[in-house]
Amino acid sequence: MRWCNARAILEDFAIINWCVDPDRLRPHLPAGFEPEERSGKAFIAMVAFRSQGFHFRAAPFARISCGQADYRALVRHGEECGVWFFGGSLSSRLVNVANTLWKMPWRYTSIGITASSNGDTGHWNFDAIGDWGAATVALTRTGRPFVAPVDFGDSSESAAMLVDPLVGWYPRRDGGIGRYSVWHEPLQLGEAQVEVARCDVFERLGVIDSEQHPIGAGLQQRIQFDIHTPPTRVETGGHTRLLVTELVRPGERGRWGCAAPSWPDTPRKADRSPPSVSTTDPDPRHRQLFRRHIERSRRALESSRTDRRRD
Repeated sequence: MRWCNARAILEDFAIINWCVDPDRLRPHLPAGFEPEERSGKAFIAMVAFRSQGFHFRAAPFARISCGQADYRALVRHGEECGVWFFGGSLSSRLVNVANTLWKMPWRYTSIGITASSNGDTGHWNFDAIGDWGAATVALTRTGRPFVAPVDFGDSSESAAMLVDPLVGWYPRRDGGIGRYSVWHEPLQLGEAQVEVARCDVFERLGVIDSEQHPIGAGLQQRIQFDIHTPPTRVETGGHTRLLVTELVRPGERGRWGCAAPSWPDTPRKADRSPPSVSTTDPDPRHRQLFRRHIERSRRALESSRTDRRRD
């Protein structure tokens, strides 16, 4: 790991998959990105977990634990396959750090995750309440290993693309597109039966119907992730339209108070050409801001320890 990389333990990890019409998904992707199709279908997913001890390698003393949910679609960008992140919800106010440093499309949301097990079976429940990212999901462990949907293909490589993508792109808050990658051991998901699944982000986008049931779900109790920070920025061509990064239609709210995602019109398919990826951080202040954040965290930790000794 590099000094600026991050690491976290993801507990009670769940992925809930939907199969959607590519034509309903395509308008919500930026130029140069296309849905990754299998048998004429596209795939989206909600990924939720409890992030334990998130920290940067250079600052192991400053750790964050919170609930998190990400909303993504399986896409192809040139020769590379990964996921497009519509946004994410975190139950920590420190979400503003990532938003400031890397312009991530994350928002603070009240998140509750409960999980119980009885041998190979058990239950997993998720509830999120907020202006963005309201959702409720209930899963039951079946005791069987997770199997990719029939439409996605039989090969293990294809199945891994659905649940184990290592590259992702997201709409930066300052305009443009960010790219980042992760590393982890292959997921060992257990199959879960979906009892309830309502996701206002996808419903308001219009990529799923309000009563559309997921095609499957998987659960894993614990997995370690290495996050390769800082993200890089995708340099776009002159005719590539940037995204509206604030996913809101003014005055319009979803069923649970979730603001509706909204993008400008995208170019015609014939006009879409893959943007090139910058391999360096274009923001010269990034390293300085990162070091300032580490120093503030170190001083706050030392102050807290001093106060405890005085007490």
